[in-house]
Amino acid sequence: GGIQWKIPIGKSAIVLGGVAHKAITLKGVRQGTFMYGNSTVFAQTDEQNVTFNTPESYGGGVSFKFRRSTLAADALYRKWPTSISSDPGVTFMPTWRYSAGYTLRGDVTSVSFINTISWRAGVYVEDFYVQLGSSKLTTTGWSVGFSIPVQNIRSAVALTYSSNLLGTTANGLIQESSQRITLDVQVADLWGIRRRFD
Repeated sequence: GGIQWKIPIGKSAIVLGGVAHKAITLKGVRQGTFMYGNSTVFAQTDEQNVTFNTPESYGGGVSFKFRRSTLAADALYRKWPTSISSDPGVTFMPTWRYSAGYTLRGDVTSVSFINTISWRAGVYVEDFYVQLGSSKLTTTGWSVGFSIPVQNIRSAVALTYSSNLLGTTANGLIQESSQRITLDVQVADLWGIRRRFD
């Protein structure tokens, strides 16, 4: 669950929030099958009962809204159980995630097309929940994007570029880098209301 508190300051506002989620235990059955090619089965393991515990998490954040801008930051703590999985040799660590972002909302009443575009950017750093030997891994990333209103102003097309970096080259490990471009289409309108004028 979560809670949110808005503090008005003139035409601006500060928003405080917090979330908390309990751990959930999942149970299932695992069986391994080894195949040669697409159809030939040459080995199969016995069925095993397995359990997996999702982490309990606690987090909080703050945002400052002024004019058409929003500046926000938050932190999230996940408490992974020490015996989260029935797989031997897997160690799960408690993790922290810190993130911050900025959004400039477009002015839909402006006659200038550039002024109607919304802009956003964000950064984050997060601990990796699996420990490899004595190495504790960290994920970092950032993103930038913009959103263009279309048709009835309430709908929009958004384009986002994000970059992520996971791992380290120390101790013979591998560092993973990924780049992503995301296109989102948001469709919003008033439904069930007959138009009086077109």
